[in-house]
Amino acid sequence: MSGADRRLPRTVPMPESPEVRLQRRIAALVGRPLFWMVLVGLIFSWPIARAVRETLPPALPFLGTVASFASVDQQGRPLGDAQLRGRVWIADFLDVRCAAAALSSDRMRQLQHRGRNLGDALHLVTFMLNPSSLETRLAWARAHAANPRLWSFLGDEPGVALSMKRIDGGCTAPQALFLLDAHLRLRGIYDPALEGTLDLVLRDAGLLINRDG
Repeated sequence: MSGADRRLPRTVPMPESPEVRLQRRIAALVGRPLFWMVLVGLIFSWPIARAVRETLPPALPFLGTVASFASVDQQGRPLGDAQLRGRVWIADFLDVRCAAAALSSDRMRQLQHRGRNLGDALHLVTFMLNPSSLETRLAWARAHAANPRLWSFLGDEPGVALSMKRIDGGCTAPQALFLLDAHLRLRGIYDPALEGTLDLVLRDAGLLINRDG
């Protein structure tokens, strides 16, 4: 080796910074097919794992059993506890002489529309108090676009009203929606004047349908 070569400084590589080493490792990891397989698996399994961890709402209380009754709907077809057994249903009581009657039926019409995806598993029942002739029930049903497959108008059934804990106070009586399960048991009483009531009663109806079905 010549003297000139001995005088050349030796080149020493610069150490990599932690940031550079991390970037190199990430690049190597991303370049592996296994990484992408694991990532896709985590993305698709996360919603399932989250749903499994979530607990269902508590079971609805038992508030009583509806009295046996037999009536006919607005089209003259038999409808009573025998026909309603096996279906979850929502009921209200209507007096057409009261100023709030139209508003009450409008709420039921909204429930009919929003709950139509539940099909025959959910039924709506309106008990008409005064007057309750078949002609009146049919006219009121038509005026509020009631689908007879989903929403029935029946006459006054005092035994049913009593078993649903409804006390007749005339037009001053508070309006209420009543939720009943497939075994004719009262599971909820709801104040429709409160915000979010329709969402709540439909959610609870869906829970009953899923659990009993």
